[in-house]
Amino acid sequence: LYDAAEREKLAGRYVPPLELKKDGSQLMWAWKRAYRYPEMPLEEAFAACVDLLKAGSSYHVGYEAVFAYDMARRLPVLQMPVLAITTPDDPLHPAHEKVKELVANCREYVGAIRASQTSEQRAQSLVDVMTDFVREVAK
Repeated sequence: LYDAAEREKLAGRYVPPLELKKDGSQLMWAWKRAYRYPEMPLEEAFAACVDLLKAGSSYHVGYEAVFAYDMARRLPVLQMPVLAITTPDDPLHPAHEKVKELVANCREYVGAIRASQTSEQRAQSLVDVMTDFVREVAK
């Protein structure tokens, strides 16, 4: 939900492409990027690091697509039920309220702070919330 100026400022700068180097320093770069906070379970950080490395040279492409797209202009067009999901410590949490304003039929879920749950607990919470959402809209 960045405006045009914010998207332009971030494009090409937010996430640098993963560069393969003979000294393997990209492995430490990937680890530091994946291990985002001290309370993060090592298994979760490892999985995020492996995912980043598996994406390889295309790692940054999804981020760049976000910065190229004017989402605020398109969200009001949605006519189906929408579930906005975030956590208080999500970097995109500040956009949560704006999504609710822009989408006419928006429901929300604000989960617990990531460090307060294991990845399995977070996954189960999301499964429960999404199952309830699908059941509700399928009525």
